[in-house]
Amino acid sequence: MTVVGILVGALSEPPPPATSAPAPAAPTTAAAAAPTAAPAQDAAPTPAPEPEPVKVAEPEMPASQQKFCDAITTAREEYNVGQRSGANELKLSKLRSTRRAAVLAAVKGGTVKDWVATIDSLQTNSEGKAVFVVELPCDVTLGTWNNALSDISDNTLIPQSSPLFDAIAELSPGTKLRVSGKLAAEDIDGFRESSMTEMGSMTDPAYILRFTGIGPL
Repeated sequence: MTVVGILVGALSEPPPPATSAPAPAAPTTAAAAAPTAAPAQDAAPTPAPEPEPVKVAEPEMPASQQKFCDAITTAREEYNVGQRSGANELKLSKLRSTRRAAVLAAVKGGTVKDWVATIDSLQTNSEGKAVFVVELPCDVTLGTWNNALSDISDNTLIPQSSPLFDAIAELSPGTKLRVSGKLAAEDIDGFRESSMTEMGSMTDPAYILRFTGIGPL
């Protein structure tokens, strides 16, 4: 009887509460496990295209100047070709005579009127007169003599009493302008040219001009 009572009592007691199982840990994702990537560097900015240079239109040359320059350029090229090909002095000298006829036909009476030029040099001689030289677009110079002895017959040096002296005194080398004047006649080159040799005259001519005026482009 006692055994049965104990067994019944044991069966009638409530079972102990179940212990809760610990929650499973959250799985580690690949994204979380991966190290943080460094931020990408900014791409170098694309440089802006450079603006096209502004082309300045060259001032128009008078017809006489254009013909003069054409004659000089043609003769220079033919002379250089003749030298490279071994042409003799007779043939080279003939080119000088051909150029003489061409420049005389281009500049009637040697009158230069409003020719386009750039100031090459501004100086004075021992007497204080202006020595003035300009360059044409075709690599030819027009200018006064640089000494009184050479200028005796041409009278190209510009005295300080001349309004032209004051006008050019305000300018500087590299200034573009228009020039007027008179080329002196000469047998060999048609107009007086100051080079000491035929080669100098044909490849780098320097004509003597008595200036009568200058003006802006």
